[in-house]
Amino acid sequence: MKIHFYIFLAISILFICNYAKAQDIAILPDMASISVNLDELQLIQTLLEKCIHQYNADAKEKINLSDYKRQYIISFNSQQEKEVWINCFCQVTSDDWKKNVVVVKDGGQCYFRLKINLVTKTCYDMSVNGKA
Repeated sequence: MKIHFYIFLAISILFICNYAKAQDIAILPDMASISVNLDELQLIQTLLEKCIHQYNADAKEKINLSDYKRQYIISFNSQQEKEVWINCFCQVTSDDWKKNVVVVKDGGQCYFRLKINLVTKTCYDMSVNGKA
């Protein structure tokens, strides 16, 4: 079963993500209509948890994914491999985050982003905001 990523996947994510609350994840549209299936959503969750575990091993302040809302933007890289840009944040003022990318300067560990390659099963380009 394919689900187009521009639909908020509350019901599907509720069943496949053990540690994520469905209301805390939005899949945002990109320039092209790229779909993601339930297996890929589970893979995203698994790889994200692995990446955060690796980050936490060296971090003074640990990230607890259950404290964050997430935005996923699905795209293809130059090798035509499906990738997901994940934007995570712990503070929002409205439900606008479900439709528009949240961009914040500073804010510290409350805001971070990374990319996941679903073909190579790797995460990279993790960036945590600085503190003002």
